[in-house]
Amino acid sequence: MTDDIFSIRRRAGWAVFQPVLSGSALQDALWEIHDSLRGQGINDVIRFVDRLIRKHGLDPKISKSLYAKLFDALKQGIDVLPDDPWPTMVAGRPDRADAPAPVAAKSVSALIPQVRSKY
Repeated sequence: MTDDIFSIRRRAGWAVFQPVLSGSALQDALWEIHDSLRGQGINDVIRFVDRLIRKHGLDPKISKSLYAKLFDALKQGIDVLPDDPWPTMVAGRPDRADAPAPVAAKSVSALIPQVRSKY
């Protein structure tokens, strides 16, 4: 998939959670999906939705519906999903506006200082 995965996650989160959350709770859910959704498999989605339901006091009866909606939305392209809520998210949390984008290291060994043993 060539679309930005973080953008797709935010867009999918907006599409799914906007009908059940509002205001700061919705903003929190969008930041959480941006920051902590590990993958897009069903187990990742279930774990994420369950945590969100507990955190925001949503009715657990809607969990299966949210699982399915988020799982399906994450498979969509940006042409199908709503506009990226990133500008609104950043405006609501100026402390994150200049946060650097995550950069993947070329290798793990590049992150570990090389230590030479005397032995």
